[in-house]
Amino acid sequence: MLAYTYISHGKFELIDKPKPELQSPRDAIVRITLGNILLAA
Repeated sequence: MLAYTYISHGKFELIDKPKPELQSPRDAIVRITLGNILLAA
């Protein structure tokens, strides 16, 4: 599965990562559909 991954300051890459798996009954896998970055002045 491709994941947009933070590498270092200002650098991101699409990297092949394993598909996430639930490891305990209280775990959840969440799909992010929208994001936003707010810049404070």
